[in-house]
Amino acid sequence: MTAAMEDCERGMSVRKAARTLKSPPTGVSTEGGETTAASWQWFAMMDEAIGGMPSITPPVLVASASGEGDAVVVSPQSRRQERAGSCRKRRNSDLLEFLQRQAELEEEREKEALARERQREVEALEREERREAREREEEGISGPISGPLGKLFK
Repeated sequence: MTAAMEDCERGMSVRKAARTLKSPPTGVSTEGGETTAASWQWFAMMDEAIGGMPSITPPVLVASASGEGDAVVVSPQSRRQERAGSCRKRRNSDLLEFLQRQAELEEEREKEALARERQREVEALEREERREAREREEEGISGPISGPLGKLFK
C-alpha cells in the first residue's frame, strides 16, 4: 500500500471517529472511560474541519392542509451556518491573500533574476572588450616594426 493510500485511510478513520463522537450511537455509555467529544483532544479541530454541521440540510416542512393562498417556504439559516459561511469566506480571503502574496514574491524573484542576468551580460561584454583591447595592444607591440628599425629587418 502506498503512503498516499495510508494517509487517506488514516484521514477517513479520524473523520469517522469525529463523527462518531459527535453523535454516538444510541445505547452507548461512557462510564467505562471511553473517549468522548469532550475528552478527545482533536475533536474541536476535526469538528471545525469537517464543518461542524451535516452536509445536507433537511427541508422545512409546512402543513399544507389549510390550502389558503400560496405558501412560501423559507429555510432559516442558523447562526452556525452563518458562522461556517463567514469562516469559509475568511479562509477563502486568507487563501486569496496568500496566493496574491506568492504571486508578488514570484514576480519580484523574476525581476531580480532578470536584473542579475543583465548584469552578467554587461560584465561579459566588458570582459570581452578588455580582452580585445589587450589583443590589439599586443598586436601593436609584436606586429611589424615600423620606422627606421623596420628597414633593417626587411
